[in-house]
Amino acid sequence: SFVELYLEKLLDLLNPGEMQQLTLVQEYDGDEAAGGSSSTGAVRIAGAAELCCIDESDVFKLLARGSACRTMSSTEMNTDSSRSHAIFIMRVEQHDKLTGVITTSHLHMVDLAGSEMANPNAAAAQRGDASAVQMEAKMVNKSLMALHNCIRA
Repeated sequence: SFVELYLEKLLDLLNPGEMQQLTLVQEYDGDEAAGGSSSTGAVRIAGAAELCCIDESDVFKLLARGSACRTMSSTEMNTDSSRSHAIFIMRVEQHDKLTGVITTSHLHMVDLAGSEMANPNAAAAQRGDASAVQMEAKMVNKSLMALHNCIRA
């Protein structure tokens, strides 16, 4: 899966035509004896495309395809600046042919949008919309601060 968080909305970068907002779902253990309501700690993104890759070239193609769909614009610091956070999620399965056991791991690669001081006069003049630039900066900085607080906790 490859998703972006833009203005507090999760969007699927591998299915950009859908433009449906994705949702986060907390996983539960489902153990009826234990009440079936304790959280496993796992979170998944409901509705995000999951595509199969055979080798690393398939992975690189998906990264390129999704990256081309990211929300970008020009800022004072960069000509092409991503205005969103992106998360590439790779599930890797290993099948043991002797025992039949399947081991699954998840790798999350995250690209965070940069924090910038919003100068509506310069950036907005290029794009023609000061309020959109300020809203992007506000949301990016808010989410970066939330991440900062999680790391420091």
